[in-house]
Amino acid sequence: MNWPIAKINDDLAFHSEPDGVWLRSQIGVLDVRQLRSHTSISRLGRLLPTLLPQLVELGLATLEKDGIRIEYGHFAQLEAQHGIDAFDSVVAWAPFTTEIDTTGVPGTASFRYYYRFYSGRQVVHLERQGCFVRRGTTIYQLDLQTFSLVEAIDSFNSLPPQKKASREAFVRFAEVKDLSEGIGAQLDAFLGRERVIVPSKVGLDLIVEDGGRITFVPKIDGAPEEKMREAFLASDDVDEVYSLDDEKGGRVRVVLDETQREVLRRMQRVRHLAGVEKAEVLRDPHRVFDGVAGAVDIKLGPRVRGVGDFPFVAHPYLQRSSTGIFEDAENIRGERARFAAGLKCQYSDGTVEDVLFTSREHVVTFRQAATQAKKDGRGAVDFEGKLILVSDDLLRALDELVARVTPLKADASAKTPTPRQYLLIYTNENELEYFEESEKVAREQARITLPRSIKEGILQGHQLEGFAWLQRVYRLKRRGCLLAD
Repeated sequence: MNWPIAKINDDLAFHSEPDGVWLRSQIGVLDVRQLRSHTSISRLGRLLPTLLPQLVELGLATLEKDGIRIEYGHFAQLEAQHGIDAFDSVVAWAPFTTEIDTTGVPGTASFRYYYRFYSGRQVVHLERQGCFVRRGTTIYQLDLQTFSLVEAIDSFNSLPPQKKASREAFVRFAEVKDLSEGIGAQLDAFLGRERVIVPSKVGLDLIVEDGGRITFVPKIDGAPEEKMREAFLASDDVDEVYSLDDEKGGRVRVVLDETQREVLRRMQRVRHLAGVEKAEVLRDPHRVFDGVAGAVDIKLGPRVRGVGDFPFVAHPYLQRSSTGIFEDAENIRGERARFAAGLKCQYSDGTVEDVLFTSREHVVTFRQAATQAKKDGRGAVDFEGKLILVSDDLLRALDELVARVTPLKADASAKTPTPRQYLLIYTNENELEYFEESEKVAREQARITLPRSIKEGILQGHQLEGFAWLQRVYRLKRRGCLLAD
């Protein structure tokens, strides 16, 4: 069929044809470069010399050997999607309302849609070609949503039976219903009761069971939560389509793609977990969904209300502090440096929280509890409401911390300082402290004791100065690393 849409002049005209909207020349081959030489009787004609090259460049029109073609999908979107109003009012908009009926059940080969157009209360019979309809000799243009709706319906009805029984049928159903509601189309009773949800992502939720055990369950926007949970937990398989009853007596179908189904399979692995398994999962839920994280919406933080507090990792630390409750060995002024100690808890969301120990007994008790948890195979220990995973590194760092907070006897303090294994975190050590040395300390520092392996007179002056400095630092129990090039 060839329906005239707009006449530009005696030579050029737009037509609606089965494969799109065409601009053709009536007297010869259309040359886009010669458009400016054509006289025009309309606004559209005056815009053509600049409009057509623009449409071709945007991929919205195609240069053919016998004219220029614009596909109906592109033509219907020109104004709404691209802001091009050159064809506005060229063809009158269709004044009809739409009614949608169905037969059969979605997901079966017999399911089919029907649509009718009304003028007032009277059914009108229209011919359709793309985004245009014709009643008698009058041609109208369908708005974008109505065109998309009837196009989706005709496209679905033309599918082979096996396609109508697949997941794609429910996706098309959701599209048709959304478009129908968008234009205010009258829906039959079945369409009105049925809802199909095609989620872009699957939300993560959890159930807290007796004894503090946890189970992961999916959460879908728009789907009844309890019904979705029941359907998910009722089967060890993951369905492509979940059919749920809603509170209004209707039916909701949740349609999942293969990636989203894999997300639900990962959730199935987290059922009735407690202890260290529970801590492992909740300290970093994203790890459960490695490879499919883009399909899941994880709003579950490491601090789960009503469940617990799950740091990703915890390190004991020391920090110099004038208000600290622990005392280090005497410094060069004969004073004891004060410091605070605690656990530095790092979470999977990047946050860090410091929890202080309140006494040496607090440190020792926690070390004993962590050691016992390791022996019992529990793998986790509670600390101030936080479930801490117990590792060998944590135990060694706690041993080092206990050694640091335990005062040394007078004869022991003169021997060797507590070795630093660097599993314990030392904070604010880049803050230098300066002291006025007492005469007694200065005299002590000046005394050089050479080892028996070095004979008198072998070392040069600068070597003696360096040796004296090393010995002085050692006696002051300064800690650090000496680098030499």
